[in-house]
Formats: sequence, structure tokens, C-alpha cells
Amino acid sequence: SEFSNLPDIGSLLQQRIAAKQSSPSTPPTGFDPHKLMVKKHKVETGEELPEIPEAPQWPEADIKTLEDYCQRMGIIGYSTKQNPRIALMQLKQQVGDYSGIPLEERVPVGYQKSGTLSMNAIGGGGYNPLSTPKKTLLNG
Repeated sequence: SEFSNLPDIGSLLQQRIAAKQSSPSTPPTGFDPHKLMVKKHKVETGEELPEIPEAPQWPEADIKTLEDYCQRMGIIGYSTKQNPRIALMQLKQQVGDYSGIPLEERVPVGYQKSGTLSMNAIGGGGYNPLSTPKKTLLNG
């Protein structure tokens, strides 16, 4: 018949059951749940101090670069646990990287420095809704 090429399902199931029974599952090596619970109990009762992982040691040059940038930009404090290169990149995205450019030249278009007259008050043009003439609608 045409189904003779298919294996017998009953014999396949018996082989799998026999294989499972012959090799019991073993926990991963190096893991002892009893030892873990005993250690947890000792930490909770105060017999042992908890293991505190060491803080990562970053290269001094990266830390110095971040400190110099913060000092140059007027950032008083910046606390992070991440790599100083990544922190510097994020700060540059948020604050900007204006190396040596004075504040007067960094004011974006449309803004003005505090204490200065606006371009409209000086007569420099631009859109001022108060200076536009009123339009009159004529009914005929």
C-alpha cells in the first residue's frame, strides 16, 4: 500500500518514552539551589554580607574628556553608571557640541539674547501682527 513508507507511531512513542526514562534530566552544572537558599538566608539574617559587584573601571582619558566637556558647557553635575563615551555622546546630543563658539553666535534663528531689543522693535523687519494694516471688507 501507499502508506507502508510511514513509520509505526506506536513504536516511535515507545522509543521516545524509553529514551526519557533511561537518561533522567540533570540540573545544569555549577548550580546548587540548596546552597543558593542557604546563602540567601545567611545574608537576610546578617551572618554574611551580600556580594556587591565591583564598579566598572573606565579609562581615565574618557573620564577626563567628559569632565572637560561638562566644565566647558557649565554643567555642574552629571551622574551616570554608563561608559563615559556614551554619556558624552548623549550630552552632546542634548546640549550640543559648541567647542569655542561664544554664546552670542549660538543663539538660534528666531530667538534673541535676554536683555536685547527684538528686530521688530529696531525696525529690522520680520512679521509683526500688530504692524500689519487692517483690511476692510466692502459690501456693495
